[in-house]
Amino acid sequence: MPNLNSLYRAYSDKRKKKPTLKQLYLAYNKKYFKNRLSVNAAVNWSHKLRKTDYIGRTLEAPCCPPVIQISSELRKWPSIACMTLLHEMAHINCPGLHGKKWQKRMHRLASKGAFDLLW
Repeated sequence: MPNLNSLYRAYSDKRKKKPTLKQLYLAYNKKYFKNRLSVNAAVNWSHKLRKTDYIGRTLEAPCCPPVIQISSELRKWPSIACMTLLHEMAHINCPGLHGKKWQKRMHRLASKGAFDLLW
């Protein structure tokens, strides 16, 4: 598994193969969530989100691993795609809307430097 720095470098270098959303998910899960999120989560680009106001969403059901969808429009803006992925991962960690627990998780991600190379 490549580390986050090598994944970010690959994103910024047009000659290198871009990491998949799943590779980023697994790297973020290890570094920022202590591997507490499901490794079986499906993480994919969605063309359907292009027609909505959403740039990302998380689908969860008790019987299935979570599904994270990121708008395919964000392929043009990899740093925003990464921030959106972290946002959706925080929803898996703290289900529900943007309540106090979720806000606290996002602040913790920021304090750990999760967004430093992204903005």
